[in-house]
Amino acid sequence: DILSGLVERGVLVAEAIAALRAPVLPRVPLERLIPLVAKLGELRPGDDNLRPALETRIKPPIAGLALAKVPSKTLLSLAEAAGSSALIEELALDALAGAASLAARSWPAEDLARLMVHMAHSKNCHSTVGAQELYTQATEAIGAELPKLLTEILAEAAQAKSLSRADQADQAAKLIQVLAPVVPNSEGIFQVLGEFVEKYAKHLSVVGKASLSLAF
Repeated sequence: DILSGLVERGVLVAEAIAALRAPVLPRVPLERLIPLVAKLGELRPGDDNLRPALETRIKPPIAGLALAKVPSKTLLSLAEAAGSSALIEELALDALAGAASLAARSWPAEDLARLMVHMAHSKNCHSTVGAQELYTQATEAIGAELPKLLTEILAEAAQAKSLSRADQADQAAKLIQVLAPVVPNSEGIFQVLGEFVEKYAKHLSVVGKASLSLAF
C-alpha cells in the first residue's frame, strides 16, 4: 500500500522499483502487484529493476492459475503498459494472454477483445503460444459479438492516438493477418474488419498491403 501510494503520486518512483525484490516482492498480492508494475512501467519503461517482479511473479508458468484469478481490468492495465515498456512486453504479455485464456468464460467480452488487439499489435508476442490460445478461447467465449467489438476498439484507439487513415487501415490489416491462421470460424471477423480496411483501402501502406497478402 505504501509503495502504491508513492507511485500514484509520482514520489520516489526509482526507489519504489528498487524495493520490488525480496523480502518485499514475495509478500505483495498479485492483485496489487500488477497495477503497481503497470504504473511503474509507464513511468520508467526502461528500468531493469522491474525484471525481478516480472520474472518471478508473472512470467513463470506456475503463476498462470494465480494470474487467471486476477480481475480482467487489472491484467489489461499491464497489457496496456506493455505498449510503453519493452521489458513488460517481453516478460509479461504472453503470460497475461495465457491467463486470460484460462479465464475467458468469466471475462467481460470487451476486455477479452481489447486483450486480443493488444496481442495482435505486439511486435514480439502476437503469435506466441499464449496469444494463439487467447485468440481461440476468446473467439469461442465472445461469439458473434466479436467483429463489432474489434472494429469499435480499433476505431476508439485511432481516435485516441489521432492515427492517420493509413495507420488505421494498416492496424486492421495487421489484425486480420494475425487472426487468420488461428481463429476458428473467422469469416464474420474478416468481413467486418475487411469493410473497415476497404473504407481506407486507398490509404493502405506497403506494410498494410503485405499484411493482407500474408493473411490469405
